[in-house]
Amino acid sequence: MRTLFLVSAMFLMVTGCNEVSVDDEVASEQWEVKGRFCGGIAGIPCPAGQRCMDDPTDDCDPKNGGADCGGICVGKPNCHKGDRNYSYVGTSPEECTRILFMCEPGMGYFSDDCGCGCYRSCDDPLRHYVSRSVDECATIRFYCAEGTPFSDSCGCGCYY
Repeated sequence: MRTLFLVSAMFLMVTGCNEVSVDDEVASEQWEVKGRFCGGIAGIPCPAGQRCMDDPTDDCDPKNGGADCGGICVGKPNCHKGDRNYSYVGTSPEECTRILFMCEPGMGYFSDDCGCGCYRSCDDPLRHYVSRSVDECATIRFYCAEGTPFSDSCGCGCYY
């Protein structure tokens, strides 16, 4: 009985783990096309805002005995990364539950799938707009008799 168990275990190890050799360029192309790996026996999670879905390109079927199938992350996280009006203080929703911070005047609080922080509010009552069009602001000249001139992604005008 013990010999049968060892032979079965060795058979599963040999057939279940095939070493695949791929160069970095091909692997990187597959990563972009298929999405990030998730799930599997290690239960690898997806980034915030995404969910793990069964990889339809592999032979593992979770509905037919494949309890530890790998998957791919799908869905786009709702983030403001790269938007200069948003400044992240916390870099994950989990971190945001543990930190305290205040936004400066004229800034508002935000939270999304990538974290939390402060954003520039275009509705600041101390801002008096000459134009709310960034393109128009690039072509006009204006003077502030009082206050400080500003020009940003909300428009241009005078700050009192």
